Amino acid sequence: MGTSILVGQKCVLLYVQHLLGSGHLHRVRLVAEELAHCGLRVVVVSGGPTVSNFHFDGVIFVQLEPIRSNGLDFGSIVDKHGMPVADHVFQARQQQLLDTYALYQPQLIVIESWPFGRGVVNEELDSFLQNVKSKTASIRTVISIRDILQIRSENKQRKTIARLSRFADFIMVHGDSSVVPLDASFSLTSQVPIPIVYTGYVAPPPVPRELESKDVVVAAGGGLAGENLYQLALSAAQLDTTGRIWRFMTGSNAETQADLWVNLPAHIKAEPNRVDFRALLSSSSILISQCGYNSMMDVLVTGIPTIVVPFEGVAETEQLQRAKIFSQLNICTMFRESERPERLLALVEFTLAKGEDYVPRIDLDGVYNSAKFIVSLV
Repeated sequence: MGTSILVGQKCVLLYVQHLLGSGHLHRVRLVAEELAHCGLRVVVVSGGPTVSNFHFDGVIFVQLEPIRSNGLDFGSIVDKHGMPVADHVFQARQQQLLDTYALYQPQLIVIESWPFGRGVVNEELDSFLQNVKSKTASIRTVISIRDILQIRSENKQRKTIARLSRFADFIMVHGDSSVVPLDASFSLTSQVPIPIVYTGYVAPPPVPRELESKDVVVAAGGGLAGENLYQLALSAAQLDTTGRIWRFMTGSNAETQADLWVNLPAHIKAEPNRVDFRALLSSSSILISQCGYNSMMDVLVTGIPTIVVPFEGVAETEQLQRAKIFSQLNICTMFRESERPERLLALVEFTLAKGEDYVPRIDLDGVYNSAKFIVSLV
């Protein structure tokens, strides 16, 4: 990591809309806190559900009226009561956005994911950015996206490009172009009308590898889309007669999956997600995980041997594509949701027996590089 960049007290507004898990919010927090450390006034506006025990350090946090996907159905959006989102909720959110902008007068707006995704907020952000640009023509907008996007139709990609032309000035890709370029998941990249900047991966600080146990850790991030992973790993764990401990991090959805965690044998432990999760990984023998962005950052900064089971919900492509690329780089071993638990157990044995692979050099300075780029614009 580089040293801090000191600037005058200018303001940046970061907008994030998470619909299922909290990975997008975690990534925004790392960048937002680094910007605050640089001396900027930082305002994070979140449109997703609140996340328990989630705090920003030195950052102003604004919670819009929350909306989320209805379970794993991203085509169905509900409010905080689990009801279809009424017009007055979107109207309230738009007013909150405008009031926040008027109060803090940011010099720069950073929007996470949209318009490469999050079509549910198209009208909200179209209206907001049009309003802002009509009042302050000089304000600039940066679109912040992860390394791999959900693959979409050419028609949707063209609509994305049209919005970029109208509203955006730069794109930050939180990835390493030598690992996966943007055109691997956005086929019309060559037609994007604004500069694209690769920041490196937005990762937490590295944790030294200190193997202390033979434990197998099973984690599905927030746990909201992890039931298939948990079922597979539980079945594999129950077949394991070696005496090793299997630790399941149950995530924030543990209550709705409570039937999974009853009558467990002594070598299977279920516990909530831990604040020292990366320290746990650094001292454990192997991880079985989904292949979301943040999950793979935990793998890269701890060096734990990992079997990934990418989430493959209806039409989901992002995790599977990342799993294929990262497994080719020996960062992990891929296992599909459709495979048998017997093979998962065999893969655990094989992975442990072969030892820890060399992991190629990957740019993990995305927190610092993102902040440096944003400061340069402000």
